[in-house]
Amino acid sequence: MEPLAGPFSLSEAAQLPSGAVSGLSQLGPGALAELAQLGSGVALARPFGLLALVLPLALFLLARRKRRPPVLATGTFALWRQVTSAARPSAARRAGAPPAVWLAILALSLGAVALAGPRPVFEEPPRRWTVVVDRSPSMALPLAPGRPGTRRDTALALLADELGRVAGPRDRVRWTARGRESLDLPPDALPPRAWLEAPAWFQAEPDWRLSDEPGTFWLTDAPPEEEALFAGCVASGGELVPGPIGSDGTTLLEWDGVQLRRRPGPARRVAVVSAEGVRDAFLADLLAAWAAERGFGFGRSAEGGASVPALVLELGAGDGDVVPFRAGGRWRITGRAGSAGVLPALESGAVWLIGTDPAGAEIPLVVGEPGRVRVAWVESEPPGGDAAALAVAWSRLFEAWVLPAPEVVPLDERRAVGPRTVRAASPAAPVAAAPRPPGYDAWLACAAALAALAAASTASGVVLRPGASPGS
Repeated sequence: MEPLAGPFSLSEAAQLPSGAVSGLSQLGPGALAELAQLGSGVALARPFGLLALVLPLALFLLARRKRRPPVLATGTFALWRQVTSAARPSAARRAGAPPAVWLAILALSLGAVALAGPRPVFEEPPRRWTVVVDRSPSMALPLAPGRPGTRRDTALALLADELGRVAGPRDRVRWTARGRESLDLPPDALPPRAWLEAPAWFQAEPDWRLSDEPGTFWLTDAPPEEEALFAGCVASGGELVPGPIGSDGTTLLEWDGVQLRRRPGPARRVAVVSAEGVRDAFLADLLAAWAAERGFGFGRSAEGGASVPALVLELGAGDGDVVPFRAGGRWRITGRAGSAGVLPALESGAVWLIGTDPAGAEIPLVVGEPGRVRVAWVESEPPGGDAAALAVAWSRLFEAWVLPAPEVVPLDERRAVGPRTVRAASPAAPVAAAPRPPGYDAWLACAAALAALAAASTASGVVLRPGASPGS
């Protein structure tokens, strides 16, 4: 049977019948201290057992009832003297019920409380929930054209309601997102807005399958196509939102929901920065030609200017001792670069070109990252092979990593995603399991048995005293 709804505290135990309080006192100070530390109160697994307290109460009332004087035959002076002696109450009779009765009452009370099954009630251990945040560009769009608020704001409000329903005040929530450090927060707190905002780069949605676990919520605008087994989903939904879907140096490509058109956009620029001692003219010239074709401004420094460069080409970014290298296929580059090369500093970065040193060891020479292309070599010879293929390859590299204009959101991200969705997650696992000792039934039952034995022993000593006459 389930415990009583709502535990009562130890201070409320004073309101229990006297037998129940006596039974609790038999637990000893150590057990009570343990109960106070581990539990928030006491619950009864079998509350109907308290009905047995009627037995010690009935025995107590019987013991308190006045005893009748003995009935004796008259006729002799000795008998009248015996009656006179019986009429004077003895000290034992004035004291009330004999000790055996009190021990029996104690035994019955302890047994009744043990039958009720008292046990400590514990607070639920704190649990850890996880929120996986979608930071793709569509999350910054409004729910509908001209409507205030974003899809992200709506999804966060829905998630706050869901966490308020399932999470306890002592629970913790771990917020994760691609490209961000995880945050550990209480359930009623949200990450800073800067942590939630979409990056300047077109970031893809998370791989939801990697986080399909109990206690996990997916925060997005459209539910993933694959149904989750354990994770919950909070999706804001949203209507089609027209707007810019592409850009170059000075122009925006805008979609009105039906067709595309061009309109003027903010002027933007690209830059080349070189480490000290770097000698490489052809890459700087190649970037300048590409910028002129795309309408970008061009400079030799990433600092200054009215805006952050849409693309920075870093030369001489390699680490390690400088060694000769060679790389390429249809086109070839030779020169000297740091033996450790360059590696992506961001999760979204990728190695684009790998060369080899004279010993045949591979060197990562070129890395692309959002808004940045890093080159390991400090000097290079004029490139050989197919010059047109080289120009096309590097132009595609710049195209792949140049940052879009701030207003730009890809066409697929601007499409309608349907109504809002809230799907509950499987319960989260506790952070640490709390110790749960057994109830106090056995202790109380043992105490009741000892009290019953003591009552039986005391009663036998009182009723049958050696040498006593039946009249006494």
